[in-house]
Amino acid sequence: MARKKDSYCVNHPARLATARCKQCHKPLCGECARDYGDDGSFCSDKCHTVYSRFAHRAKELPYKRSRSPLSRIVGFVTGLLKAAIVAVVLLVALMISGNQLGVGLKYNGAKKPIPFDLVLPK
Repeated sequence: MARKKDSYCVNHPARLATARCKQCHKPLCGECARDYGDDGSFCSDKCHTVYSRFAHRAKELPYKRSRSPLSRIVGFVTGLLKAAIVAVVLLVALMISGNQLGVGLKYNGAKKPIPFDLVLPK
């Protein structure tokens, strides 16, 4: 009686599998498995070609830098500028809409470190 974990060859269902295709993971018997040396066992030349292309691309990945230090600095400065622009737009919007509602910022003559006072309705 066969154990549940036994795999059988996809091409010869009566034979126990001795290998699996490294690309598609099909179970293979000794007759069906094609050995490609260090690359491993494959069910077909097509699977070996697909795996070889992937392995070649994967070897190149660690050598490619995702972002240079200069691009990181430029990205950080750009983010700061965007935040400053949003803050200025919000400040101007508060000054314009606040004056119409009786709430907002009022220029105090620049005699204080912060030249605006918060004005609340009475």
